Amino acid sequence: IEAFKEKYNIILFTCDTYRKLAMLNGFCGTHILPEDITIINPPFSFLLRKIPGLGLLKYHLLVSYFKSLNNDFDILFGMYKEIDFGRVAIQYIHVPELNKNDERVSQSSVKYYQNSFMGSVYKKTCYLISGFQSQRMKKNVTIVDSGWAKNMVEKTLGIKSWVIYPPVTAVTRLIPFDKKENGFVYLGRITPPKEIEKIINIVSEV
Repeated sequence: IEAFKEKYNIILFTCDTYRKLAMLNGFCGTHILPEDITIINPPFSFLLRKIPGLGLLKYHLLVSYFKSLNNDFDILFGMYKEIDFGRVAIQYIHVPELNKNDERVSQSSVKYYQNSFMGSVYKKTCYLISGFQSQRMKKNVTIVDSGWAKNMVEKTLGIKSWVIYPPVTAVTRLIPFDKKENGFVYLGRITPPKEIEKIINIVSEV
């Protein structure tokens, strides 16, 4: 939004109200004002805001609603996972929807997505809601945020992607090198796919 707001009309389809723009600006280092974007909430948004989780279902409901409007936009940008808008778009994939039967994916990723019979039913239901077609999705321009994600996207979806690293904003002090602490900092969730034990072992060896 920050990059395009000066030259383009931006419409954001979301279940969120985005009332906390000041907080988001502070977190992301942006300067977005309410007049910079038009926010469209589907009729069912209020209900979905009351239900925790179910991100994939909410996303496909949004896409289904978007398709029903038949709006003609210059560029479509999906910000959650692989998606089919019914035409070529840009899709940002943090982690692709994994298939338990795909032996090429890592064990930790399979655990993370809890691939089970019910998980498979849930995923297929979401895809049916939005009219998802894999071949159309593969024509999208795909963006990922790391080399790891790029590798996973190629293995599981069979498509190429471009890595665009998230911007890092930090306030740093000019401390002489000999005054700096000899230490390591891990930033991330404490979850199995992050393989924190491996990080600890590597740091111990160092």
